[in-house]
Amino acid sequence: MGSVFRQDVGGVAAIEFAIIGPVLVLILAGASDIGLAVMTRMQVNEGVSAAANAALVSGAGLSSASADATATVMAKILQRTRRLANPTATYKITFNGGRSYDFRGGSGVASGAASAADECRCPMQANGAIAWGAKVDCNTPCSNMSLSGRYVSIEVTWPYTPLFAQYGFIRNEGIHVQTLALVQ
Repeated sequence: MGSVFRQDVGGVAAIEFAIIGPVLVLILAGASDIGLAVMTRMQVNEGVSAAANAALVSGAGLSSASADATATVMAKILQRTRRLANPTATYKITFNGGRSYDFRGGSGVASGAASAADECRCPMQANGAIAWGAKVDCNTPCSNMSLSGRYVSIEVTWPYTPLFAQYGFIRNEGIHVQTLALVQ
């Protein structure tokens, strides 16, 4: 009776696949989840980079009079970027720590004094937060070895819920990208 079972190999492949199949599907799902998160992060980075380029191009003319128009152009660039047209995506554009524009799903709210766009600052960036510092003369050395000037901050949060959220690859608020650009 023992020799019958040793020679009968029918169904072994099915049993092996039943054991290995779920593991392979789990690995494939995890790789897809990480790949989608990386792709989304790259698209958000693309939008922030394009908006920062627009700020750099208009930097010489940046003033309190043009801050609203510049922020509108930057917001339109962010809205046209894939993924950022999502109505739940939020983005914030800040000029020199004063004039700020909060956008969600295409509509924006301005706050702070527009005159901040005329000032020069020495911002310091640490742990994802920007300390704008006090108003200083333009083109003077800052304590962080950069030059004071007119800066714009672009901050985008795109909600993203990964398939395997418990592993902590992406924080609860989603994908967050921030940049600080010296425009003048």
